Amino acid sequence: MCWGNYNSSLIPKGSGFLAIASSDFITCGIREGDLVLDCWYTNISSQVDYDPPLQLCSPGLCTPGSCGEGKFSFNASLINEADLINLCVRKDLKICSPCGVNCSEGFFPSSSCTENADRVCTTCSLCQNTSCSDVCKLQISAELKQQHQHQMRQLIIIVGSSAFGFLFCLAGLCLLIRMISSKSKEGGKNQFA
Repeated sequence: MCWGNYNSSLIPKGSGFLAIASSDFITCGIREGDLVLDCWYTNISSQVDYDPPLQLCSPGLCTPGSCGEGKFSFNASLINEADLINLCVRKDLKICSPCGVNCSEGFFPSSSCTENADRVCTTCSLCQNTSCSDVCKLQISAELKQQHQHQMRQLIIIVGSSAFGFLFCLAGLCLLIRMISSKSKEGGKNQFA
């Protein structure tokens, strides 16, 4: 649902958001890629620099124990902040994030979600075994079909050129034999005349 009068050019582009909150004059969201809080203002032509404390950028609540099925322990190294080991105050706490469900089209899951890491999606162009061929089969089969057609055209050109060259040489040889035999017959007639 959208409401209010806002300038859409102020909205950050290029990243999705894990969460969004808004008020009358400001809207903020936690970016999916780097978990940084990004804010944009309503009816204000220039954005004010806003560097929120890291706690506001947390991707979830700090909880004790294991994350459980369908979740993984968020790794603080993904944020690319120097000297940041854990987002939680206590080392025995962790942030449990939900595992990704599906890979985008053209990608296959190369590793599944574990307690310590989300599943990893890899491009289908790197698929080299049967474990990913089912997911990538449509794209791979289309690429293979196109490659096969290209190779078939090359084969037809090579075979056709070779056959034409062979027939040309054969016709030339027949013509040469005929010319030699007709000259030898003429030479034989001239000798006896």
